[in-house]
Amino acid sequence: MSDEAVCRQVQPEPVVEEESPVLDGQTILDAQDLAIVKVDVPEWPCPVYVRVLSGIERDNWEQCVEKAKQNKDGMDNLDVLAGLVIRTVCDEVGNRLFADEQTEALKEKNSTVLIRLAAAAQKLNALSVADIEGMVGNSEGGRSDSSGSS
Repeated sequence: MSDEAVCRQVQPEPVVEEESPVLDGQTILDAQDLAIVKVDVPEWPCPVYVRVLSGIERDNWEQCVEKAKQNKDGMDNLDVLAGLVIRTVCDEVGNRLFADEQTEALKEKNSTVLIRLAAAAQKLNALSVADIEGMVGNSEGGRSDSSGSS
């Protein structure tokens, strides 16, 4: 084999890049980027899904965490847990199943289920336990003995 033949064999073929779609703001806004996962909840009669929080929902939940941290409005750690579940439980296409106003009713449900759903939401939303504890602060003294009515 001649040197010229070896050189030709080693030469890479030119890379032809496919044209990417033109990036614009509307393309990003139209993207369905809220991941959804199915969570096994045998205690309930239907499949349960949890999804990623939107930016607004995460901000609202973090405000709930801050209120619990300061024990404002009688909020406590159960409000933080239920608030995360309320904002992330959805149907199979991502529509929320609960309104914020249903937090108190959801707090009456099975605590094991609430913890399971919150854990799934925590993982999906990249919230570590340390993140939550850091936001809530000293949770051991944060729970109010009162009914929470202001």
